[in-house]
Amino acid sequence: MRIKRTLQPYVDANKIKFGFGNIALERDLEYSLQNVELVKKLDSDNIQSYSEDEKEIIDTMCAKGLMTTNNYDDSKFSRNINFFEWVDTTDNLDPYVYQKQLINSTVLIVGVGGIGSTVMEILARMGVGNFIIVDFDKVEESNLTRQSGFKKNDIGKYKTEVIKKHIEEISDSNVIAMNKKIEQKSDLEGVFANYQFDIAVCCADTPRIEIDYWFDDLAHKYASPFIAGSYASTVVNYLYIVPGKTISLREFYKKHMISDDHILENYPSTSVIAPISYMSAALIAYKIFTELTGLLKIIDFMQINCIDWKISRYEN
Repeated sequence: MRIKRTLQPYVDANKIKFGFGNIALERDLEYSLQNVELVKKLDSDNIQSYSEDEKEIIDTMCAKGLMTTNNYDDSKFSRNINFFEWVDTTDNLDPYVYQKQLINSTVLIVGVGGIGSTVMEILARMGVGNFIIVDFDKVEESNLTRQSGFKKNDIGKYKTEVIKKHIEEISDSNVIAMNKKIEQKSDLEGVFANYQFDIAVCCADTPRIEIDYWFDDLAHKYASPFIAGSYASTVVNYLYIVPGKTISLREFYKKHMISDDHILENYPSTSVIAPISYMSAALIAYKIFTELTGLLKIIDFMQINCIDWKISRYEN
């Protein structure tokens, strides 16, 4: 057991502060030369002995989430583990428990295009152990400008098959891939009914809006949380739904959805660039990470305007 190096303790007036660089994670101890020396002693790689007074202070430090069993090595997930240690404010000593939770998790992703493929890659690199992916589309040349995991020689191949191969090349994740078009709710229910997963992700854009409602209905029927995320040219967002705990998607859309009173009969073509697509995917993946591990309880709805950087939030 040692002091958390990631918290970068420093002296500020009459306090020893931990959590340098992020006030939301900041904790402190009373400043004294004895406490400063103890913090240094707790950073040693050698086995130490402690007085009764020191043990009492160490107990206080454990309760404040300042202690760890992290070895600070260069193993595959070491950077993840250091991050988990940094943001964990509980009395947990072993940050690897959060990595285990990711490894043992299963994520369903419907739609592995502009957002879904990148969400999957991010989560796979973080160590999520199992994926179920559903899509019917084939790789097109226009996908290469913003869709992670696809290359020129993949054009014409099924996206699910390509992204499955890509994920298996960069990680140890297990992937169940289905070349399947979701045309009605029963198609999606077949997936919900026959597979077990910890969280579902709706990254499909057809049937437009309707598929979001299908996810909402089935999530409530099968008591399964899901996240819907998207972009609209210069806006990125996600909405996380937990049946029985959060607002339903239908309720949310009823209150907040923008009306679709377009003058033109033809629906506009997709207008997006890679930074927007990747930003959307990163937000969704980050929210999924927090829910799978229980770390960092962040808001359930966020929308960012990428022109003026205005952030809209919704708290349940």
